[in-house]
Amino acid sequence: DHNSVPQLSDTKQDEELQEELCAAVYKLNATKVSQFLERGIPMDEATTNAAFWAVVKAVDTAEAQDKPLSADVPRMLHHIFDADLRHLLTNREQLRTNVTCMQPATEDTEGSARRMNY
Repeated sequence: DHNSVPQLSDTKQDEELQEELCAAVYKLNATKVSQFLERGIPMDEATTNAAFWAVVKAVDTAEAQDKPLSADVPRMLHHIFDADLRHLLTNREQLRTNVTCMQPATEDTEGSARRMNY
């Protein structure tokens, strides 16, 4: 089964598990990502970032092809938001600025498109 997560063994290293988690993220396989998270293998910041951009790519592709979004997209967004919150709470001493929110608001179509540009 391509969705099953291997069981931890004495020979399985955390790094290998992180690589498998990252591969599931790149494939936008929310079921497998959920299994890793349920087993206590969290998404690190790099994997969370990769998950975000995988979702962005899926949204852009669906939009360009005029197709509906995969059901994995909202599930992955939940995983991303949860991981981001965990990272934020873990790294409280670091100051972070959301530059997206700092963009000037414009009412014209061009301004709206610029704000949506990734």
